[in-house]
Amino acid sequence: MKQTEDDSGKKSRLEHLEETCKSQFFALDLAASLGAFHGDSNENRNPELILEKTFQFLVKILPFEMAGFYIVREEDYDFILKYAFPENKHLELDDEVQKSIDSGKFAWALNQNQAVVSKSSLNDRSLVLHVLATQTRIIGMFTGLLTTKDLPSFKQKLKLISIVIQYAANSLESAELFNLLKESRDNLQIEVDLKTAELIEQRNKAQQANQEKSNFLAKMSHELRTPMNAILGFSQLLTMDINNTLTEIQKKNIGMISTAGEHLLKLINQVLDLSKVESGKLDLTIQTIDINPLLENVLSISKSLLKTNNISLEYHRVSNDRCFINADPLRMNQILLNLISNAIKYNKPNGSVILSVENLENGRIRFGIRDTGHGIPDNKKDKIFQPFERFDVDAEKIEGTGIGLTITKQLVALMGGQIDFESVYEQGSFFYIDFPAVDSIQAPFEVKATPHSNELPISSSNDEVKILYIEDISVNVELVKQLLEELPRIKLLSASNALDGIELAKNELPNLILMDINMPGMNGLTAFQKLQEIKETAQIPVIALSANAMNDDIQEALDMGFKDYLTKPINVPKFLGTINSFLT
Repeated sequence: MKQTEDDSGKKSRLEHLEETCKSQFFALDLAASLGAFHGDSNENRNPELILEKTFQFLVKILPFEMAGFYIVREEDYDFILKYAFPENKHLELDDEVQKSIDSGKFAWALNQNQAVVSKSSLNDRSLVLHVLATQTRIIGMFTGLLTTKDLPSFKQKLKLISIVIQYAANSLESAELFNLLKESRDNLQIEVDLKTAELIEQRNKAQQANQEKSNFLAKMSHELRTPMNAILGFSQLLTMDINNTLTEIQKKNIGMISTAGEHLLKLINQVLDLSKVESGKLDLTIQTIDINPLLENVLSISKSLLKTNNISLEYHRVSNDRCFINADPLRMNQILLNLISNAIKYNKPNGSVILSVENLENGRIRFGIRDTGHGIPDNKKDKIFQPFERFDVDAEKIEGTGIGLTITKQLVALMGGQIDFESVYEQGSFFYIDFPAVDSIQAPFEVKATPHSNELPISSSNDEVKILYIEDISVNVELVKQLLEELPRIKLLSASNALDGIELAKNELPNLILMDINMPGMNGLTAFQKLQEIKETAQIPVIALSANAMNDDIQEALDMGFKDYLTKPINVPKFLGTINSFLT
């Protein structure tokens, strides 16, 4: 009987993990679709098309029966219906909007940066109001009617609605800025100095709008990494199968969940890398590296990609002499693996990939990747490094976001290299990267290290060890609880907010504190400062455990005095190793 209950519980957890993973794939697909829409500059300049595309995204999230966008008219600041679906329902929409104005709901929604849901006058439908606003002004109001009864994950979907509408507001403002810029150019011959000043101002505003979109991508990545902590963490926990109770089918299913989760995490990290590069926050560790071990590692990893693709990989080296370049070794691995991965994925059946290295006469080293794929049409070559662009005939069947080459080009430029390509349609492509060669291995560039105090281990005896975890998401607490069950003599304490955590730390004096950073109310950084001000808790080591993966966030916490910084999703071996290092 107990075995049946255990199997039922595991099945329930597996189904929950699968459902959560599907939800995250949907959210990432939404983010990639938004980015693809942004990448088409012609569409992005047309306000009517922006509203139409926005509504297409909204009905993917919630089944609106009728909806419309009311845009502020600059002449009299009145709200005018600019887009209605279906078109023959505009009178019903106007009637609902007028009633919401009379009741005060419309004015209330203007001051809320989220969806406002209320009962509609039409049968059992609900009225959804959401303001379209940027940081500088209100652009309009979205109005939608739908039946909310039995809608799954309604609150979570309203959050996605907010993300899409915020994106639409930014896109409308960007379109307006672009049109203003075009108008200024058309009239540049009149009062040149004045118009030049206006152009500069418009350019700065456009750059600011693009920066806001990059920040949006970073925030989206953080929000996706948080639930991924549960997906990957619990799947790793199940994979460990401490009691050896899983069947082979269950192990296979868990493996598929883990593989899908790791793939999703890779895509999330790509989005995060893109936002880091565009915001100028990507840190590089430039040092002189020997390309021989670099290439050996790349070839070793690439072989695993060939197992699921009937593609051959060859390595051609003109000279066996040791060669050196100045670059970030981790990013060089990322660049070469991305190019080889693309050459394999977009190749023809039974095709080949050649990795080559040669010393050029101009003192540079060229890394080349040649494939026998479909090639790139001439009329699309100028877009190959643009984000979300994919041109292969079977691109829709191949996993990926379409931002790998964008990141690769920017990483190469940041490290002082150059990337280019040659391609013949239906014959294949040749991507190559040139880096200046250096004479010999030099000392690597100095990398800022975080100093650690000479603190003693948590305990060298067999006494009970208390660990306090301050975290507002209960599923994360449950994951850490189950992970720590694998370590001896540990008692886990938890608090769902910073204030309760500080009070618990004062009363229990734990040996170690795990601290989330993004929490409602007081955040983890402020909570750490409060703990440092209390004599009894000032010496307790604190480890950050957060979905904030930006280098600036990590460095800020370490500079404040956190003993370590672990990012979510949790890497179980690294997490247990870090905790154990404080216990020995």
